[in-house]
Amino acid sequence: MPVKNYKIMENKERKLLMSSFSGLGLLLYAIMPVIENTDWLFYTCAGLIILSFCIFLAGSVFVYREKQGKIMTYLSGTPRDKIYQIFISLTGIAIYYSMNRSGLSRTWIWWAILITDILELVSPVKEVKKDEPGSGIM
Repeated sequence: MPVKNYKIMENKERKLLMSSFSGLGLLLYAIMPVIENTDWLFYTCAGLIILSFCIFLAGSVFVYREKQGKIMTYLSGTPRDKIYQIFISLTGIAIYYSMNRSGLSRTWIWWAILITDILELVSPVKEVKKDEPGSGIM
């Protein structure tokens, strides 16, 4: 019987899965002020944030080891991910302002995510090929 080489996940599926972990972590962090009064819910949410960050970090290392030139396109995500992150950051800003935590010291992360994602939608990240002269990759 011949042995077939099956991939566990295709690159597109892996990218969608890993980007969903970063979006999940951001969404949980956005709703954190709402649930901080309930201890078990707060600690569950915090644990899920840490777990999703660790999975996203492991996926980033895996992509970097597999294809070093594509790490920035992986980290920047798809345009759909950008739109999700814009809505998540708007949700975070709305929650923080509605709970009277409106100082810039508390909402700066959401403003940074919002501005970064809007700028990345306007000017997408260009893929860098290893063989291009002057690409900076050896």
